[in-house]
Amino acid sequence: MLKLDSQLLEELCLINSPSGFEFPMITYIINYCYRIEGITYEIDKVGNLFITKNTTSPKTYPCLVSHMDEFHRLSTPRKIMFKDNLIWAVTKDTEKTCGLGADDKFGICIILQLLKVLPDVKVCFTVQEESGGEGAIEAQQNSEFFNNIRFIIEPDRRGNSDIIVETNSLKITSNEFLEDISDLLQTYKYKPAVGTFTDVGILKETINVSAINLSCGYYKEHTTREYGRLNELAKCLNLIYSIVNKATKTYVHSSPNKLYHSWYYNVYEDDSIYNLNNYSTISYEEASHICHNCTQYDCNNCKIWEIAR
Repeated sequence: MLKLDSQLLEELCLINSPSGFEFPMITYIINYCYRIEGITYEIDKVGNLFITKNTTSPKTYPCLVSHMDEFHRLSTPRKIMFKDNLIWAVTKDTEKTCGLGADDKFGICIILQLLKVLPDVKVCFTVQEESGGEGAIEAQQNSEFFNNIRFIIEPDRRGNSDIIVETNSLKITSNEFLEDISDLLQTYKYKPAVGTFTDVGILKETINVSAINLSCGYYKEHTTREYGRLNELAKCLNLIYSIVNKATKTYVHSSPNKLYHSWYYNVYEDDSIYNLNNYSTISYEEASHICHNCTQYDCNNCKIWEIAR
């Protein structure tokens, strides 16, 4: 089992990188990569960062994706708070809760840790996901980077158990891929779900391999009460590490034309990954205010949140 690097997580969360102003995060990641053998990188004209780690000259690579921007635009620096299993942020001047930027600094943390331990991997860090996926739209043009990947994994989902198999109104993964990793999904307690929008859905418009987006332990994203659970972040880290080590073939998959609009946060009610009969009426924005612990809308009295308030 890989241990979560909480110091790395804190350093990432201290960086304010609002959409369109990702430069501090770009420089942090590049400096981090200088310490790792076998890494080369390139930056495109909008700021997307493409990293390749090659130590064994493989024919194909797993590919990991995360976005470097965050929703929050802070006027004062953050202070990162830890208590037991929770992480959240407060402003340094008033110590009022503020956005943590866990969406998607949690994903960046996972990928940077995996860059250290995996012998060969490709990583795409995008800009401006929170501005309509502008970075991923440009990243599609880098066909040479993506032409020898086996699959794509993006850790950019709230909660602790969703494996997103449909997003951006597209089916993004194959039955074969899900079947081959089904034992890992059972071990780590992940189930197929429908997403709304993220970079991997944009990339899948032109990249013909299976892709998934995984819950990585953050909650109430895009709000001042955003927080995360460290054990759930560590669980996602180890699931991805296990998938990369097990899924060694190329999982070819072409996303069909958009079949339906998935503007809602939906979870399948059974194990059939293509059963679309049951939809939630809760929008993505509304769902971000629901307390994970007690499931009450915009809860102010939950004991879990009292720890972090």
